[in-house]
Amino acid sequence: MITYQVQLQESLLAKKIYVITAQGLEALHQSLLAAPELPELHKNFLIHLAWAEILSAEQILDHLEKYRNRHVLLRKAYLRDETITVAQLLSQAISHIGENIAIRRFVRWGICPDAESAPPSI
Repeated sequence: MITYQVQLQESLLAKKIYVITAQGLEALHQSLLAAPELPELHKNFLIHLAWAEILSAEQILDHLEKYRNRHVLLRKAYLRDETITVAQLLSQAISHIGENIAIRRFVRWGICPDAESAPPSI
């Protein structure tokens, strides 16, 4: 996947020149298209964006859209009715109440399967 050549220099240490092979580029391309794992999401996502120049514009936009749909609150499915998004629920509430509603802050709750993985109490 990666090859290198050693280039000897007169008064300096030998220099290694690395080259990504076609097989290596294909493997990199496939790994960039795969969804990043959640525990390291931001790091993996930034790595994907750093290497995005080898993807087509359509693939980059698709990748960004999938990221937004998973992580932007208003694009997520509403928990009690998964046929609508949080934005649609907010719009329905605004039209029903007749007042403007703004979400300033939200907290993501989770269920810990055991006490050892529970977050520390504040």
